Amino acid sequence: MTQGPHGHPQGGMREGGARGGGEKKSIAETAAKWFLKIPAFFAEFVAKVMKEFTVRGSSGAIIIGSTIFIFGLFISANTYWQTIFKQPSLFPFWEDNWVGWGWLPHLYNFGFSRTFPFIRMPSISIGVLFDFRFFVAMIISCAIQIVQAASIRSMVWKPTPVAGISPKTVGLLAITLWVNDLIQALYAYPPLRYEKPEEVLLCFLWCVYTIFAAELGLLVYLLMSKDGVQE
Repeated sequence: MTQGPHGHPQGGMREGGARGGGEKKSIAETAAKWFLKIPAFFAEFVAKVMKEFTVRGSSGAIIIGSTIFIFGLFISANTYWQTIFKQPSLFPFWEDNWVGWGWLPHLYNFGFSRTFPFIRMPSISIGVLFDFRFFVAMIISCAIQIVQAASIRSMVWKPTPVAGISPKTVGLLAITLWVNDLIQALYAYPPLRYEKPEEVLLCFLWCVYTIFAAELGLLVYLLMSKDGVQE
């Protein structure tokens, strides 16, 4: 240790100053790293989530494919829900009247009870999701979609028999069912009720979409599913 002209030590001050500067530098570096790591974490998280929705066979991709398929199945079942059971549409597309909140159980028609005339009692609706007729419409739609989807898979990928039935027979049956679906859709969504040509055309295109909605949804699911596509 060296001494100054008045006998005071100087080396300790220098070492202490060096240590203090090092500590300040280390704290600043750590703060800077954490300042960048926080937004970097969120950016990486978003990128990972997007990757899960874009990579074939990933959980996110399967969720998207399944959601599109289920929505298409509901669209197809909606036609039978309207034409067979004479119920309002499940969706507001090209409709003046639809179920709205009727999807869920709810109370309606608050009127006086016969048993207790002085008390207003509501009626209870179980909602579309718990309606037996809705399940019947879904079953009919699913049964038809099995044949139609098998025909589309045979056209897009390798032709394969279904339950021992040849692909040609399945295709002819699918065409018959598509014609029936189109008739049902035109009855549920009559395009000629509109006066403007563009509205008539768009409504007709919607009818065409309703008969292929479930099949297109299944194709999306198969394309996004890891083991769904036949090579």
